Amino acid sequence: MKKLAKLFTSFLFLIQIYQFTFIVDNTNAQWEQTNGPHGGNIYSLAVSGNNIFAGTYNYGVYRSTNNGISWIQTPLNNITVYSLAISGSNIFAGTLNYGVYLSTNNGISWTQTELNYRTVKSLAISGSNIFAGTKSMAFVSPRFRNKLDADGAELSKCASSCSSGSNIVAGTVDWCLSLHQ
Repeated sequence: MKKLAKLFTSFLFLIQIYQFTFIVDNTNAQWEQTNGPHGGNIYSLAVSGNNIFAGTYNYGVYRSTNNGISWIQTPLNNITVYSLAISGSNIFAGTLNYGVYLSTNNGISWTQTELNYRTVKSLAISGSNIFAGTKSMAFVSPRFRNKLDADGAELSKCASSCSSGSNIVAGTVDWCLSLHQ
């Protein structure tokens, strides 16, 4: 009886492996190359409603209104855009050497914020706060004047960040830090 139970359990296990393999094989993503944006590496993507925004190396921000079939370069061009973040109708772009730009009209026009002349590699939004990670430290809005630190240590070399609820997680070159509001 024990031998039969063991054989039955093994048979069920093999069926589960077969089913899992079959399911995984059918869930592979199908990628298709789009028509642009052309001219550089894409460092960041963000979505707002029907608009997709792409931050590029040396060519600024592109916008697609048709799921990436075609792309239009926005007036924020001839600049490297490392990061994009969207909050409501506000689109923020973190750039190489020129800080953060803001568009309130889907990328039709851009304004440089008070956080300027810095390289901003990452942006994250939590509530009404915008966090900007730079090469040397992290800043928090509303006017990008407050420097963030963790237990007295400067948050430096911020390479990526994201928000989850009221938490901001910043990935740095040397270590990872979770900031809680």
